[in-house]
Amino acid sequence: MNVDLWFKWLNAVVLVGSVATNVFLFFSSKRDTRFARVNACLQTLTDKQLSEASSRKAHDGELDKRISVMEEKVKGLPTHDDLEQIRGELATIGANVATVSERSRVTMDSMRRIENHLLERNR
Repeated sequence: MNVDLWFKWLNAVVLVGSVATNVFLFFSSKRDTRFARVNACLQTLTDKQLSEASSRKAHDGELDKRISVMEEKVKGLPTHDDLEQIRGELATIGANVATVSERSRVTMDSMRRIENHLLERNR
């Protein structure tokens, strides 16, 4: 016989033995009580994780609602550029008020002099 043929037969025997061993271990593990306890513990952990996940999901839902409300409130707030524009306009208004105030002071001084002159003249 050829050496390659022997290796093919040997590989076939190893494959059949491996499949038989895995089938045996699968069915014997189903009857083993240790695995039943492990499965019970895993089920308990899974139940806890599910309850935690549902509470987390509820909390995330509340958080989503709160974030949505905040986003709606923030939409109406002015941006940095808006505030800078307002600041510039207020500076311009302040300069205009200062100019008007100076003109008003000069006008009031002129009116007082005219008033004093007229009062002196009528005496």
